[in-house]
Amino acid sequence: MKILITGAFGLLGGRLAAHLSQVGHEVYLGSRDIRAKPSWLTCGDVVQINWIDRVSLENVCQGMDVVIHCAGLNASECLSDPKKAIEINGMATRRLALAAQKASVAKFFYMSTAHVYSSDLQGLITEDNETTNTHPYATSNILGEQAVMKRHSTTGMQTFILRLSNSFGVPMNVDANCWMLVLNDFCRQAATDRQLVIRSPSETLRNFITLTDVCLAIHYLVSLRGTSMRSTICNLGDKTRSLLDMASTISEIYESEKGISLPILLLSKDSIPNTHLDFQSIFFQRHNWQPKSNFKEELSELVSYCETHFGTSFEK
Repeated sequence: MKILITGAFGLLGGRLAAHLSQVGHEVYLGSRDIRAKPSWLTCGDVVQINWIDRVSLENVCQGMDVVIHCAGLNASECLSDPKKAIEINGMATRRLALAAQKASVAKFFYMSTAHVYSSDLQGLITEDNETTNTHPYATSNILGEQAVMKRHSTTGMQTFILRLSNSFGVPMNVDANCWMLVLNDFCRQAATDRQLVIRSPSETLRNFITLTDVCLAIHYLVSLRGTSMRSTICNLGDKTRSLLDMASTISEIYESEKGISLPILLLSKDSIPNTHLDFQSIFFQRHNWQPKSNFKEELSELVSYCETHFGTSFEK
């Protein structure tokens, strides 16, 4: 298949592009900037995207079987500029989805976020839960979701909306904007400071998923046959763990693989903001797809990556 991925030089887009290229698809890396073709891209090319030019967007989508939209502003960027959040996560998504439909793209994927449900995820969360979060990150992603759903057709373009929990893993490019993500941040801290600092309450629960499993899930959906009457909304997550649990796992990796003892520093007075979190996907359960849950393996790869790119010469 010919697949266009926007935001293809970011964390998710890059890993997804590499995975789909490796399994034999012809992958096109969409970017606002002119970039060199990476060495790992065996079949495909880099294409420049002009987000405000309708004709340009239609040309980029022309001939594509699948468009996977990973470009967008993160939570902190949305909070600092809510108007830009609406433009990028909402209106630009609308223009791309319309262009893809006009170009007769078969499948369109929009990478949304689990945070559309609530600012503090608690209890059982499935695709049936209401979306109540008023943070600009959530509301702008909802606008993007709505724009994509309007383009769904049972005889034309199928649309998939993936509400992603906290993904983590090695980026394809060290400059990817991914080091504010909690587990990527922990691993970079370990490499540079030889300690782990937890700024939020250490027992805070979050749902995590490896980037390997994210790529496998999307690969599954790309290959999935059959149509739906409506746009398909999928929660995409895996295991719920506390921040302290995940920091402790990284500390264990350092102890066992490198013989380095990492202190874990708690900056926040502990409270338990959420005592239970079960992030599930009705869709994936119906299709009997489940993640491999190789958390320690993914973290070990991320630790090695951070040591290579950010590591210090601290004494053990």
